[in-house]
Amino acid sequence: MQLNHSPHNEITVLLLIVILLVPAMLIFRRKNRWKLLLALFIVVPLFVAYMPAKQQQTVVQLESNFTLEQQQTAFQKWFKQYQLSLDNLDKTLLAFQQLVQQLEAEELSKAAAAEEAAAIRRNAKAYHQELAQLMPPPELALTEQELISAILRDTQSVSSAHLLIIEQTATLLQDEQSSAKLPVLANELKKLLVLNNPAYLDIMPKLIALKTGLKL
Repeated sequence: MQLNHSPHNEITVLLLIVILLVPAMLIFRRKNRWKLLLALFIVVPLFVAYMPAKQQQTVVQLESNFTLEQQQTAFQKWFKQYQLSLDNLDKTLLAFQQLVQQLEAEELSKAAAAEEAAAIRRNAKAYHQELAQLMPPPELALTEQELISAILRDTQSVSSAHLLIIEQTATLLQDEQSSAKLPVLANELKKLLVLNNPAYLDIMPKLIALKTGLKL
């Protein structure tokens, strides 16, 4: 990766030019001061116009430091990790649905269901933390990184909704004062799922855009 000069260096140079020109204007004869003023009016606008162009060039350089093959490899590695996160979300939801079915069929006691819900909650929290640590690959261009960030935000929103459902489930089953029968508890859990179930996770348009840009 190429090292770029900080924009503070250019600003320092501009200030030095101005500082040197001002005393020179005082020293020079009055009839020659217009030349220095003309130089000052030319240098400053050119320098101001140069700064944004230089910053834009820096961004382009940062985006082109990695080859297409390196970007493809980085994306594929990230996508494998992301697929594991999706699998974990499915596991969490499947475990919750199985718990509801077992309660409805009275195959579990309330105490056993509470233990099962606590275990599902531990796994869901661990999966959620792993997902939160999944970041866009730095090898990709800014456009691709923004697409991946959007995918991660949507997925984290779904994971948070699932975690909320599971936490409320564990709280409901651990309530020792409740005398509700198991089928009634199962219906309560179904209501939790309906009320808190997140919207469908549609990441395909963003994935298609990523794969198209990376020629995959």
